[in-house]
Parts: sequence; C-alpha cells; structure tokens
Amino acid sequence: MHHYFGIDYEAVYETVKHDLPVLKQEITVVLEEMEPVGSTGVTQKHPPGKETKGAR
Repeated sequence: MHHYFGIDYEAVYETVKHDLPVLKQEITVVLEEMEPVGSTGVTQKHPPGKETKGAR
C-alpha cells in the first residue's frame, strides 16, 4: 500500500475498487443477522429477514 518514499496509488485504487465493496457486503450481512443487546446483555442472532416481537 505504501512505499518508503510514497504511496502506491495503484494499490490504493485496487483496494478501494475491489476489496472494500466485498468487505462492506460481508459486514452488512453480519449486522443484519444481529439483534440489539437485550436485558440479558447478550447479543442474539435470528434468521435474516425475520423480526422478533418486541425487539428494539
């Protein structure tokens, strides 16, 4: 990504163009699978697309 005397702009471009969109999608999937922390203090997972009653 960087050199001793500068930045490898081609490596930065390749990372932004190819790697970050994949990482963003993976993080989005993980966040969608998580529920907020409940009264137990434990984050619970549920199947994607299914909301639980009273969760917020």
